[in-house]
This record gives sequence, C-alpha cells and structure tokens, in this order.
Amino acid sequence: MMLENRSDNFNFCRITLEHTGAGGVMLDDNTARFYTLIVPLDGHGRINLSAWRARPKACHVIRTLSDKQEHTGLLTHCDDGMWRFVYDVAGLEDDEFGMRTIEQRVLPGAFVSVKTDDELHAYKVQNCEPLHRE
Repeated sequence: MMLENRSDNFNFCRITLEHTGAGGVMLDDNTARFYTLIVPLDGHGRINLSAWRARPKACHVIRTLSDKQEHTGLLTHCDDGMWRFVYDVAGLEDDEFGMRTIEQRVLPGAFVSVKTDDELHAYKVQNCEPLHRE
C-alpha cells in the first residue's frame, strides 16, 4: 500500500494498534490494549520524521486499557531512532517505547513492538486512515 505523497509532507493518519498474544493471536476484550496514533506518514507508510519535527505537538498517542481507561500523550523521537510515547510531561512516570526505528512501516497487517515496564509487547496495525485537512 502506497500513500499519496503531498508536497507539504503532512500526510497525517489515524493508526490503530491492537495488542496480540503469543503467535500474533488477538486477545479477547477483557485483556486487550489498544493504541491510537495520530502521526504523519511518508509515501511508504513510515512515520515522517521531517513532518514530525515540523509539528511534534500534532503527533498524539492514545492508550486504551482493557478497562476502557484512556491515557493521552505525545509521540517523541529519541536520538537512537526509537519512538517514545510520553504521557507525563512532568517526567514523574516512565514513558513507553514504541516502533524501534524510523524505518518501521505502520501499515495494516504489520506488527510493531511497544515496551512497557521493561517488557516488549507485540501489536498489530489494525487500520491506517488518512486524516483529511480542511
């Protein structure tokens, strides 16, 4: 799947990640976790680092736990190439680490890893919807 390249490099998409169990099996509603990412993608389905740098506060993550509790944060980029989910800007809580490198694609069917509490968890990209600008 190729995404349309726009001259402004601001192809923002809503991406849904669903937690998977061993072997990629989807978990039931009582144990499922979801992430919704609002991020700019390049024409190959990767997070567009240049567009993120231009509009970092527009890049959000929403974590939904099995009890339907939501936590909203920002997507940040680390010097080592990792993407980080930051929910507590004051720095009192630990961050979560997502996509390992800027080269990882986040298109439907792909798997990404999110590290929480020093454990790596697999998530499947369920959908990727372009957000249309007015």
